[in-house]
Amino acid sequence: MEDLGAKETVIIVHGTWAAPKDNNPDQIEFNPDQSGNVSWYQIPRRGQSNFVSKLNDALERRGSPARCWAHCQDNSEIFTWSGENAWIDRTGAAVALAAHINPLQADGWRCHLVAHSHGGNVVAEALPLLQRPPERPSAITGRITTLGTPSSMQCPRYIVDLRGATGS
Repeated sequence: MEDLGAKETVIIVHGTWAAPKDNNPDQIEFNPDQSGNVSWYQIPRRGQSNFVSKLNDALERRGSPARCWAHCQDNSEIFTWSGENAWIDRTGAAVALAAHINPLQADGWRCHLVAHSHGGNVVAEALPLLQRPPERPSAITGRITTLGTPSSMQCPRYIVDLRGATGS
């Protein structure tokens, strides 16, 4: 049975070309289409429905204490990256993602990751950079889900066996 008092968060890692306008945290509330809606991976405004709100509803119905961005007060604190379709951008994002997750896990948060498209490759590259909590056999305290993540036959060695990295 899950500890209902546990600190659990779901970190969503967007894919290519999905970064906030100019990847500027000050502009993260705005969509490039000027619709006033936030992106699918962002904390929705009151009364709005998006992937985050629907996933939170589904988690609640299943009795999970996890919620998307539970560790954040607003969209200026969520993890984003440039979204550029370049290996170097994804590598930089992996370093930033590990820097985002490591203090959370050290503070007792169970971090689940949901990654779309090349966001899954960002997660895969971040795994070796995560600090393993002493009481866990794996570097990530939660679960990892990737959606539509492209892969290559020439993956770096650490990506080949995600099973070992996640303790599954």
